[in-house]
Amino acid sequence: MTELGYRLNGMQRGDIVVTVRVRQDGAMRTDGLDLRTTLPIDIQNAVLGCETKVTTLTGPVDIAVPAWSGSDKVIRLAGHGLADADGKRADLLVELRLMLWETPDEKITDLMRSRQQGLFL
Repeated sequence: MTELGYRLNGMQRGDIVVTVRVRQDGAMRTDGLDLRTTLPIDIQNAVLGCETKVTTLTGPVDIAVPAWSGSDKVIRLAGHGLADADGKRADLLVELRLMLWETPDEKITDLMRSRQQGLFL
């Protein structure tokens, strides 16, 4: 019996070649086998730190956001990314995004003004 199909380097005729494209506009984006997701946090949780949950491929996981975390902070969750050919999972990278409250807070606004102009007691 003759094998049908294309012959590619390192493969035999008839092997299946599949190209998978992953949409990058959902809750998670790919970065090699690592996954990236964004976690919005408010100013209070960014300054004081907090514990929260983040969605992974296998369900929600608890994470700790350290105090004084800004939008440049990335929290790495080992073993929550995509699996390689041996079944070992890569990581999920949680990118923090600082979000302001929808309604302005006058105390926070006054504090920022005093910091901008120099704090005088």
